[in-house]
Amino acid sequence: MLTAINHTPRVAAIQMVSGDRVEQNLQSAANLIASAVATGAQIVVLPENFAVLSADAQAKVGLAETPGAGPIQQFLLDQARKHGIYLVGGTIPLAAKTPGKVRAACLIIGPDGDILGRY
Repeated sequence: MLTAINHTPRVAAIQMVSGDRVEQNLQSAANLIASAVATGAQIVVLPENFAVLSADAQAKVGLAETPGAGPIQQFLLDQARKHGIYLVGGTIPLAAKTPGKVRAACLIIGPDGDILGRY
């Protein structure tokens, strides 16, 4: 369900240093999201490649998720639902139609944990 914000919303733009360890990056993102919410943020925007940033292009291929399934996407849904916020998921690696390729996608998640859009 889409929840209307009837006033000027407070937006938090998260900045973080991501590496090649997804679990550590997600934990850092979770901590930063919680901090943003504690200051009143209703919309939280994560940076590009927040979940994984690696010089090894093949690493992303191994982590690529199918749309609607995977630990990175589940993390975004859970965080939005947990905090009751709109969450813009930076970019995440999704499997491309071409084998061995990855495409970047940005998910917008609503406070109920529903995917509202994907770019």
